[in-house]
Amino acid sequence: MIKKLIIAYRTTRNEKNRKIKSWIEFNQSKHIGLIIQEDFENEESINKVIEDLKNDGKKVSKIYFLRKPKGHQMSPWFKSSQINAIGQIKSPELDHFLKQDFDFLLCFDESGHYLLDYVSSLTNAPARIGVMQPERKHYYEMMVQVGDSDKFVSGEILRYLKKI
Repeated sequence: MIKKLIIAYRTTRNEKNRKIKSWIEFNQSKHIGLIIQEDFENEESINKVIEDLKNDGKKVSKIYFLRKPKGHQMSPWFKSSQINAIGQIKSPELDHFLKQDFDFLLCFDESGHYLLDYVSSLTNAPARIGVMQPERKHYYEMMVQVGDSDKFVSGEILRYLKKI
């Protein structure tokens, strides 16, 4: 519980100190970052989004957040225990991910996990895009809401991203 409070405070502080950068158009972007919560969607739909981005000539970097790692084959990944109570990152994979320059950061998460908000606040992407959750609107520059349960949210996020 204390960890959650401290991380929430640090996330808010990161957001207040965030420098506003201007977005570029999607067709001019070169590097897209993906943060994926392990239970977000099936691997097939995520891979389709990654393939579509690569077909558009984008470099794609991804990282999975594993809430309860149980021998998953998802890679690269980080878990809750790799971010300590004061927000220090103990995962080399996450550290490498955060050092990259992204034009857009896509957060594939509907759980609203506080560590994903924290990681999102640490990235230097000028445009962070996530799934619509009103209580998290201050962490993302754009949020996408999908009302049709037959559509994959990741595909809808990509569809809206391409309109930028």
